[in-house]
Order: sequence, then C-alpha cells, then structure tokens
Amino acid sequence: MEINTTEYKKIVFIEAKPELGFNFGYFLILNRFDDSNKKLQMIGEANNTRITNDTAENFERCKYQVFKNGLLFKHMAGFYNNSAVVYPTFLRPPLENKGDLDTHALTSMALHSTREDIKRVDLQFLAMFQHAKEVLRTWGYEPTEKLIMTGFSASAKFAQRFAFLHPEQVSAVVAGGMSATLCLPVESYKGYTLNYPLGTNDYEEITGRKFDKEAFDKIPHYVLMGDQDQNDPVPYHDCFTDEEREAIIGISDADIQKRWFKMLEIIKDLRLNVYPFLNKGYDHTPKGMPKILEENLPQIKQQIEENNKNI
Repeated sequence: MEINTTEYKKIVFIEAKPELGFNFGYFLILNRFDDSNKKLQMIGEANNTRITNDTAENFERCKYQVFKNGLLFKHMAGFYNNSAVVYPTFLRPPLENKGDLDTHALTSMALHSTREDIKRVDLQFLAMFQHAKEVLRTWGYEPTEKLIMTGFSASAKFAQRFAFLHPEQVSAVVAGGMSATLCLPVESYKGYTLNYPLGTNDYEEITGRKFDKEAFDKIPHYVLMGDQDQNDPVPYHDCFTDEEREAIIGISDADIQKRWFKMLEIIKDLRLNVYPFLNKGYDHTPKGMPKILEENLPQIKQQIEENNKNI
C-alpha cells in the first residue's frame, strides 16, 4: 500500500507476511535525492509507540511517527543522498501487573516470549529487512547488504540489541537516550554473569550459534545521551529482570548519569568499538542529536563505508 510519494520520497506500507517470517507490517521509506545513483544505504529503526494490543491505533501512531516525529532515522537518512528505511509496527502486549512486554526495546522477556505473533521479533525484523531489499531491487535500486541501526530511547536499545544478536547484518549503530546500558561481548564482568541483553552467557542457547565477537567488534556504536536525562528504565520490571538490574547496578551505578561515566570506564576496559557523546543541556529528547551527528558525520560515514566494503 503506497502511503505517500513525492519527487524525492516514497513511503510504502508492506502488509504482514507470516509466510516470509514477519507477523506485523512495516513501512518502507525511500529517500532519493540523486536519481543517477541507484545505491541505497539501508537504515533500520524499531517503532516506539507504546500501544498495547490495538493494531489500528498502533498503525496510526507508527504512521504519525514516520511522517511527523523527529525520529533518529530521519536524521541519519538526511545525511545520505539515497537511503531506505525499514520501520516495523510491532505491538507491546500488556503483562499482568507488570506494564507491557517491551518488544520495542527487545528486552529479554520480549525475546523469550512464546506468544506466536511476537515470537522472536528480532528475526521478524530481519525478515522485514531481507524482504525490503528484494522489493527495492525490483524497483531498480541497489540496497546495501547491511543496515545502519538507529533509535532513540526504547528503539535505541532495540538497535544495539539487534546488532548484538545479528552482527553480520549491521554496519553501524546510532543510538540516543539508551540509559547508558550496553550489550557487552563477554559472558561475565566484575563477578556478574551476563545473560542477554547484558552479555553473551546465554547467547548460544538463544540463537543456536556461537557469538561472533569479530563481527560485533567491527560495528561502530555511536551512543548519545543528554547530561540532564533522568528517564531511566533500569528500575522498571518490564524493562529489566531483578537479576539484570542487580548486574547493571553492580558493574556500573543505580543513577543514570553516574552510570554514563561508569560506562565510559567499561568501554575503555573492554576496548569496545563505542563512541559516546554526552549532549550538554538536554534531557530525554532527540532534539540535540542532529547537531552531534552532523559534527561527527565524516567519521561515522567513513567507518560505515569501511564496514560495507568488508561484507
């Protein structure tokens, strides 16, 4: 279903295709400013609508975000002459007395859910990405084989966690407002066993394959947060389990701003391919992100292009 077409942009909604591996539809957003170049940089971002079990309302909220909101993928797409964005319409089903099942952040509870429609939303997103590439090829374009994963808040966590689960599919992660929590490419740290989404201890059990640290280490992560951000999901039981919360606080800090500086120490200690940017004067908002991205775009694009060469 074609939603909108202009000289430079086409927005198409792809209906759910369970037979191809995705139980929810997705928006495919084509940004084209140089028609002489058929190559497209693929960009992916999870939706963050907070709608529980209302497909129609969720679709409208996603549509609104695609058209109106300053989501992070818009900022990244603006830096490329030609790009295509994959934007899903995942629901966040309610949990009894526990908020909702946060598929948009790809929490451990969401990842392990056996509910048929939201089972393994990471694999559903991957199927959407593969489908989108085929659609774009039929339109005469040459999509990149790897995605730039972007996101803000919950979708920032989805971005980094998807890259953690599928490092061979991702060329870079650009994540804003993700509460200074990272997936670490280790089974344990400072005496804490790290299961998903904190580490690799149960990675093989989840995915059926060994963690590809070499592929993961090649992915540059650009992590952005405001120095006044107090929107912290760590205390909430629908975002983290008690064990995950204990480990996060144990290896970093209970306070989100102090956690940021502990995260810097972890990045250095584990030699992670992470580039942190603390955005002064901003709270939990994406408004300051474009400036940071613009200032660091040459470095970001160069590393992304190097990763795309090494497919």
